[in-house]
Amino acid sequence: MSIFHPELVKIDFQVQDKEDCLRAIARSFTDFGLIKNAEHFYEQMMKRERILSTGIGRGIAIPHLRDEAISALKVGIYLLDNEIDFDSLDRNKVKLVICFTIPAEDGNDYMKVLQKVSEFLRNENNRLMVFNCKEREELLNIFRRFENEK
Repeated sequence: MSIFHPELVKIDFQVQDKEDCLRAIARSFTDFGLIKNAEHFYEQMMKRERILSTGIGRGIAIPHLRDEAISALKVGIYLLDNEIDFDSLDRNKVKLVICFTIPAEDGNDYMKVLQKVSEFLRNENNRLMVFNCKEREELLNIFRRFENEK
């Protein structure tokens, strides 16, 4: 079963700020049936963000949550319609949010995918290719190949 799903890939995702973004992602995962309680998910994500921002720099944030309320390992990909402040390590605004949901009992398989995605996005040409995607399927296909490499 794929950890990347078309319903969890959004182009021109409209949010105002980090909190709005994480709330919208929580609703997205709830609508998909991955989590039951969007508010719990949001609160846990914000708790994590207060410890250390998941804005890794270069216009990218990779929030992730391991929780007993999560039913499956999935990745949501959200290409924002405008850049937002995410308290990133490099202080740059974020254009791409990649959110990992990890069941509490899950192992560390997600780390392999996370590492490959991070390495890919370190390259400026790759980032520009992702930032310039206009179609959901195009964006989905870029990331699905990392799942096949794990």
